[in-house]
Amino acid sequence: MRENDEGHLAVTIRSLDTNLHYVAMAWRPVSADGRGRRHRLVTPLAPDRNGLCVHYDLGPLDRCDAVDVEPAEKVFVNEVGPQDVLPALRLATTGAARRAWARMEEVHRANGDPLADVIREGLAP
Repeated sequence: MRENDEGHLAVTIRSLDTNLHYVAMAWRPVSADGRGRRHRLVTPLAPDRNGLCVHYDLGPLDRCDAVDVEPAEKVFVNEVGPQDVLPALRLATTGAARRAWARMEEVHRANGDPLADVIREGLAP
């Protein structure tokens, strides 16, 4: 995680495990007033030359002095529901994120999982 030039929280998640389908990461803004609300992002990763990777812009760091970050953790495909994917789909603007979601739409569709339709709708322009 880092702050980008626009003052937004930018995150890159990488894994060498190419069998990984989803990961979850959580963070919480911290200011002089205390800790903010906990945010959780569940996302697939896209293949790249070093394994799997995805990038997200998580939004502005307004009035934030620091960010508490929890380590990313593996999430099994059967544990992922619409409430998990919708927040990440709203943020999926980079090529890697969109490729990762398109890949998971295919996985869910092959398994007859209705989550494939949620992902397709979330990726629609």
